[in-house]
Amino acid sequence: MPSSDIYGKTADALYQEGIYVGYRYYDKSGTRLCWPFGYGLSYTDFRCSDLNVSGGKVSVTVTNTGKYPGAEVVQLFIAPPAGGLHRPLRELKGFKKVFLNPSESKTVLFETDDRSFAVWNDGWQVPGGEYTVCVGGMSAVIEKSGEPIKAPEWQRGSWYETCAGKPDQKDWEAMLGRSYNPPVLKKGAFTMDNTVAEMRDYSLVMKIMYKATERVIAKGNGGKIDYEDPKFRMLMASSAESPLRSMQISGGMKGGLLPGMLEMANGHFLRGLRKMIKG
Repeated sequence: MPSSDIYGKTADALYQEGIYVGYRYYDKSGTRLCWPFGYGLSYTDFRCSDLNVSGGKVSVTVTNTGKYPGAEVVQLFIAPPAGGLHRPLRELKGFKKVFLNPSESKTVLFETDDRSFAVWNDGWQVPGGEYTVCVGGMSAVIEKSGEPIKAPEWQRGSWYETCAGKPDQKDWEAMLGRSYNPPVLKKGAFTMDNTVAEMRDYSLVMKIMYKATERVIAKGNGGKIDYEDPKFRMLMASSAESPLRSMQISGGMKGGLLPGMLEMANGHFLRGLRKMIKG
């Protein structure tokens, strides 16, 4: 994933990949996958036919061509016109699940509107041009009237045009239209949006809490603190590397326990103790 070098390195969620999340990134970057988006195993087979696009309605006939009953998720994608604003190669705009007996057919209907074709450009706007409607390996080209939207100057040659490699912070800042200033970690300025992992180098209380979290997770994970274990890393990321606010909500830690520990981390031990006692 393009965000793999960023995730977990800062409390801020930078989302440098922009709109290229999941299948949108893999499609545009041309990455070969073992299990592409929408891939599913079944005991039977399906075939889509008779694709029809008319007046905002998209219909397709789905047939169970196998020997066993089964369910198929039919997906509607729309590919934008070439040129102009950077866009994914195609975007999922609808899906429906249909259950079919052997040799049975059903018609699946989707409805589209202007939002199915729109992009955000200081408001929702529909770029005019040829769009390709894709369902079940079939496609139909339609003409959509709309507005001419020029690509911004920063887009030319940027990562967002090809999704090749990893996103560059310079390109990301150009897309944002501003520079990114990372939060400054400083004792006395911590908030509930900071994580235990961030504060442990500045606070003995948070260092103890981090070690305690490691031991609790290790106890339920074979008794070993092992950062080579993906499960252990995931559990640490969802606890010690989550904001205190999230820990309080998801961990059910009501009252003044975490706010009190935050006060202590900021150097106000007695104030923090009072918060913890009062709850």
